[in-house]
Amino acid sequence: MRLYLMQHGVCLPKEADPEQALSPVGREVVEKNARALCRMGLWFDAVVSSPKKRAVQTAAIVAETTGFPVQAIVQTDMLRATMQAENSLEFLKDLKGKQSVFAAGHLPSLGNVASLLLCKSGRVSLDIKNGGITCLETPTLAPGSATLMFMLTPAQLMYFSAA
Repeated sequence: MRLYLMQHGVCLPKEADPEQALSPVGREVVEKNARALCRMGLWFDAVVSSPKKRAVQTAAIVAETTGFPVQAIVQTDMLRATMQAENSLEFLKDLKGKQSVFAAGHLPSLGNVASLLLCKSGRVSLDIKNGGITCLETPTLAPGSATLMFMLTPAQLMYFSAA
């Protein structure tokens, strides 16, 4: 399985929006980066998201842009910011047979999932940015089983999003 992890785009402050939807800048960055994922030839046979509004919006933008049906996005508490990486992996294992999975979520959980997949001790530090993409390839979703295929920041993805 190829697992693509994206931290949601930049969101509005809680004072401006208690649900913390994507900010206009956050939405623009995610839209451009979703176009970049298309240009890179990426596709997904599963899209999952934390139920938080900013993550759902991020997943929906990526799904729509890459041709994945928005109504098929699976929302799960297993991608919440404070979820233990082991629990997130158990959820992802239920996606048996999927080859290319996109997950929109939060830090620190996404970083912890990537770290655990890359190293059994879970002690790899990755600098995941809002709207960036991290790609891992893992045959089993077991701790230490993944290979880091690439990790692109939003600024790096902008090179792929140009018309």
